[in-house]
Amino acid sequence: MQLSIISAIIGGIDQPKTLPTQLGINGHDLSHYLVTTVEGLNEGRTDREKALFYKCQPHRNFPGDVYIWVDGKVQVQASDFATQVLAALQGSHLAVLKHGSRACIYEEVTYIEQQIARGSKYLATRYAAKPIRAQVEAYRQIGYPAGAGLYDCCIVAARNTPEAQDVLNYWWAEVRDYNAFDQTALPFAAWRLGVEIKPITLRPGTISHVPHTLLK
Repeated sequence: MQLSIISAIIGGIDQPKTLPTQLGINGHDLSHYLVTTVEGLNEGRTDREKALFYKCQPHRNFPGDVYIWVDGKVQVQASDFATQVLAALQGSHLAVLKHGSRACIYEEVTYIEQQIARGSKYLATRYAAKPIRAQVEAYRQIGYPAGAGLYDCCIVAARNTPEAQDVLNYWWAEVRDYNAFDQTALPFAAWRLGVEIKPITLRPGTISHVPHTLLK
């Protein structure tokens, strides 16, 4: 089984991170990919949005039976990181890091709006120009329920199965075509297609978050 761990750091937003030797992944051949440059991909988009192509579409860009995406801001610290992620994924199609603070896409958008109003430069830079409220209200009209879970998409695991590919393709279409917020688009895409997302809960100290080098 081919396991691919993938990150994309484009435009100097973050600094490349080392990946500790991963232990306990018996039966998996591990490859580590870091994308730092891209040509001819949606030139009108920001560097962060270009990186989302690799995040949302690992099956189109990398070999693998299982993919683990790691955001550029994340430093993996533990040698059993992949083992923990694989244990959460088990026989499912998708697993995503459980959000540590909120439990609903509607709560998340409200929180972002409140923080922007209070002067958060980081969130304003990332989301003030994005239609995050219109996005979730459109999902509400379709019937996506409140309280259906929220995930921190800095860690996403996917099997290379037709079911996972369908969700990832739907996710990318939302991000690409509608300037959608990837964190709220992913649970909606999975719900829409009837694919369960397994939550990943990592042992404390497994990863750390490193402040962005540039604010984009």
